[in-house]
Amino acid sequence: MELKPEFSEAYQYLAMSYNQTNNPTKAIETARKGLEIAEKKAGLYCAWGKSLEKLKRHDEAIAKFELAVGDPQWGGYASKQIVRQGDLKKIAEAKRERDE
Repeated sequence: MELKPEFSEAYQYLAMSYNQTNNPTKAIETARKGLEIAEKKAGLYCAWGKSLEKLKRHDEAIAKFELAVGDPQWGGYASKQIVRQGDLKKIAEAKRERDE
């Protein structure tokens, strides 16, 4: 990123790495920086959505994935993640109701 700051995929890969190492806050920060210079935004939105999933903010995750649905490379993944976020939201709500 230092050598070629306009290479938005570097931000995407870094955000995905932060997600894989369970650091969603840093992943969101990195995705935001990447979106400032991004030509290809869908991968960054997907990385951001995955971060929001880790934070259990499923409605926000759905909103990010929706921004990637029309992309030829990321659209299929984003569509599946929207369904997944809805399912995870239902599971979380059921747990809350059970624990009350």
